[in-house]
Amino acid sequence: MNNWFKRNGIHIAIIGFFIVLCFIYFSPLLQGKILYQGDVLQAKAMQKEIMDFKAKDGTAPLWTNSMFGGMPAYQIWAQYPKNLTTYVVNFSKTVFPPPMHIVILYLLSAYLFFSLLKVKPWLAAAGAIAITFSTYNFTIIEAGHVNKALAIAFFPPILAGILLVFRGRYWLGAAITALFIALEIRSNHIQMTYYLVLVLILLGIIEFYHAVKSKTTGLFFKSAAFIAVAVVLGAAVNAGTLWTTYEYGQE
Repeated sequence: MNNWFKRNGIHIAIIGFFIVLCFIYFSPLLQGKILYQGDVLQAKAMQKEIMDFKAKDGTAPLWTNSMFGGMPAYQIWAQYPKNLTTYVVNFSKTVFPPPMHIVILYLLSAYLFFSLLKVKPWLAAAGAIAITFSTYNFTIIEAGHVNKALAIAFFPPILAGILLVFRGRYWLGAAITALFIALEIRSNHIQMTYYLVLVLILLGIIEFYHAVKSKTTGLFFKSAAFIAVAVVLGAAVNAGTLWTTYEYGQE
């Protein structure tokens, strides 16, 4: 146990620093103030009929009359108790008051990315802070684009997992990729996921080029197979969301 703390003490200290930094930055939350987020308020208004029904009946309806003259309620709000990724985000919101929980996820995800690429811890921390506190990340939080912010927060570890697979850490990289792909899709912001896919396609082309150049195409296709399985597993966790949306799209 002592050896574990010696090896990981620096990471624990950095995570503690991130938490302190967020509490300082979001100190108005501790004073009872709430950030006005336009999109969050609109979402709550759209969900009101659903929530009123749920409060009375104990279960959420699958149809709402509050949007577009009537539409499936699961396109606005739905619980997926079998989707374990739901509890990851809910846990972060329970421990840290929104929207602080998003910034914590920004920091931890970016730090994980740099750490898995074997960047020195304090440099990794500096990089995580630089990424997190970029203007756009806070603009979308202020606007209430919470799902978009969550989707962006899971970009770095997905990239890290895929790079680990290409570097020969097949099982670890695939596990990380599957976990954060599941979280990414659960964030339910396909626009941002689409942008991530474009980057991953470019990464795949670059890795294939280097594989051809170094005559290691066999290893490239082995890595691609691990990544493909990880993506399928991550998507399968979200089958409830994806399949119902697909069926609704056919209508």
